[in-house]
Amino acid sequence: MKKYITINPRYAHSNISILARATVEQGIPDASVVVYRGRNVLAKLENAGLMIKSYKRPRLAKGLVYHWLRKPKCRRAFSNGMRLREMGIRTPEPFFAVEIYNRYGALANSFYACELLKGWKEMRGVQNNPDFDAIARAFAAFIFSMHIKGVFMSDLTPGNVLFRTGEDGYEFALVDINRMTFDCNSWKELSKNFRALLDTEDATATVAAYYAAILKKNDIELPAADFESYARKIYSAHQHKLISRRRFKNMFSRKKK
Repeated sequence: MKKYITINPRYAHSNISILARATVEQGIPDASVVVYRGRNVLAKLENAGLMIKSYKRPRLAKGLVYHWLRKPKCRRAFSNGMRLREMGIRTPEPFFAVEIYNRYGALANSFYACELLKGWKEMRGVQNNPDFDAIARAFAAFIFSMHIKGVFMSDLTPGNVLFRTGEDGYEFALVDINRMTFDCNSWKELSKNFRALLDTEDATATVAAYYAAILKKNDIELPAADFESYARKIYSAHQHKLISRRRFKNMFSRKKK
């Protein structure tokens, strides 16, 4: 078996480095608390201020793809996190990524560890917050700050954005960042971030209206003349696509039974 550790240089000679090597041998530390168990497993280690993610073990063919053709998710999350922070976009500080390959050269297990953020909330349900209008305005500015730097996050969803109240207003942070595109200069492409931005179409449209105002103020051509309506359209189309996909999966599951 081949094993690789990618570690943040800041922690190369610290307890984080020791923990990374232990993860290679033992997986998620016994002292950690599992906060999510599904396709992947997410656990936190309070005393180390660390969150660790164990990715689902891929099938052999996909495991070989991760070896020869594509970076594993853990390494992408690590490198994306480092780059985002260099660009001044908040995300938990990356600590390390671990890759373990089997005797066939296929990825078997992988882990990503990063800073444990405390005092932050997910954007899920944020439309019910009494201060939603102010949050939406600040969120639009945050999205613009990403886009003006050419950053497109494929999974920009309410579960992958955290927020809190800071000294200067609302602050935001990105998590689950393995699917990122950098150096994107198409505002039409960047605007696709509104297809699954918040839990409801109305909430998404509110953020879109503030975002459009920022683009106009900066003399940037809008991706669509009526951007709020455009955001509603792509949001609705994406929701329809998700529903159709779920129905297809459910039909396929029933046939297998």
